[in-house]
Amino acid sequence: MTEDGVKVPDVAWCSEAFLAQHWSEVALLKAPEIVSKSCRPRIPKRNCVIRAARYLSLGAREVWLVAEDGAVEIHTTVGLRDDSTFGFNPAAADQAK
Repeated sequence: MTEDGVKVPDVAWCSEAFLAQHWSEVALLKAPEIVSKSCRPRIPKRNCVIRAARYLSLGAREVWLVAEDGAVEIHTTVGLRDDSTFGFNPAAADQAK
């Protein structure tokens, strides 16, 4: 739930602790730890970055913006990262294919 309505990520990951605290909420008032959003060419990049900022402001630790070619940008409250703070590097996983 954001100031401009409910936003739904394409994929999210949450810890057991998060799930235990928020399991009964129909619309989460706090974002899960990791949120992933597909950024398709028809969606302006600016809109994806704004959405990432909204999820971060609601408690997400990371927002992964995934481009159509599979490139991943990891956004955090302190800026862009090359790898996840959770010990996973989506770029490396993509190269392993």
